[in-house]
Amino acid sequence: PSPFEVDAFLVAVDVSRSLPAQSKWLERLLPAIVKLKRPFVIAACKCDAARPACMEELEALVKRCAKGTPIVETSARNAVNVDAAFLALASAVRRTNGRLHGGQSPRGGAAAESYADALGEVRSERARLTGQFCT
Repeated sequence: PSPFEVDAFLVAVDVSRSLPAQSKWLERLLPAIVKLKRPFVIAACKCDAARPACMEELEALVKRCAKGTPIVETSARNAVNVDAAFLALASAVRRTNGRLHGGQSPRGGAAAESYADALGEVRSERARLTGQFCT
């Protein structure tokens, strides 16, 4: 027994690498988290270098092992959706309304923007700020 409780999980998956190398681990991890009945979100990391086939494999794996779990496409390099992954997780925890220990896990956090849409917004905001401060 652990001296502390885990209320939620953020599962990070590197989509710039081959998913088969990670899939065995994910196929064991995701059902285990579902059994714990804790909210969780999957952060597809390194979407700036993602392989399209890897994202498709990840979506299929999540549908098979943990249907309804949100996947948030992120890129720390481009500062895209990293905060959205944590906000989606916080939203899922909030929706449990104190039922974390033994209650049902309401997966399906706040909808995050697609990587492409979020990257466009980040670039637009950078250009706006650069224009304000570098003129």
